[in-house]
Amino acid sequence: MGYSFGYSPSNRHFKVIRIVTQLRVGCEAPAKAEIFTLGHDETWRNLDVSSIQYYFRSSAITLGGTLNWIVGKYECTILKTITQISIDLIVGFDIDKERFRTILLPSALESQKKEMRLTSVGNCLCIADYNEYIFQIDVWRMKNYGVSESWTKTCIISTVFSIS
Repeated sequence: MGYSFGYSPSNRHFKVIRIVTQLRVGCEAPAKAEIFTLGHDETWRNLDVSSIQYYFRSSAITLGGTLNWIVGKYECTILKTITQISIDLIVGFDIDKERFRTILLPSALESQKKEMRLTSVGNCLCIADYNEYIFQIDVWRMKNYGVSESWTKTCIISTVFSIS
């Protein structure tokens, strides 16, 4: 279960979103999401996540009225260990409209994505992708939110260590 906290600028409400994904041996159960508006709701309300069948593995990054997660596919083995199969995309949640949307990762990451983290810099969504095999962090920035063609690699950080 994951929780995220957001602010709706249009109506000035604070909202809490909780998302539950159950992993069962050999299969995934559909994700469930609920929302609670502080000071207005008496109970949690259900959200439609039928189009998003992924595991929400990270905490959300807030950017301009949206919550954003990196999501992926996982599997649960008979020994009850959870294994990551893939990281497929980013899911954004519009806090005002209370709707989910999917955002594609940069196409250049498809073959090399390793350990990604979301952040925001200068009101733009960014990905830091760490590749432990070559000790490198690639930083990608989405200039136009939600437009996957606007991803650009902004810098490469080498993390080579020397042993003395």
